[in-house]
Amino acid sequence: MSDVIEQLLKLRHSLTGGEPNFLEVYAVQSFRCHRKKKNGETQRVSVELLDAGSTSAPGLRYSCRAVGDDGARAAGSPQPTIEHALAVVHWGDLDGTP
Repeated sequence: MSDVIEQLLKLRHSLTGGEPNFLEVYAVQSFRCHRKKKNGETQRVSVELLDAGSTSAPGLRYSCRAVGDDGARAAGSPQPTIEHALAVVHWGDLDGTP
């Protein structure tokens, strides 16, 4: 996937005209999860793991964001590993109201 990210960032023009001018490109993996909220309710959550590729700035390759079926959102800052990206997500934000 990193090869695609690199090619998109290097793309200078398209055959149909114009430059895409991409500033950032991410490969995105999506996951569907169920979690128990603090109040005991079950919540469906869509989790996206973003990968900026191997040529991204050191320490900023992976980030994660999550959205509950009720619209509540949680995210964390970019991190060097998937493990760290998941660990810094403010999961408790999914318990609040959007």
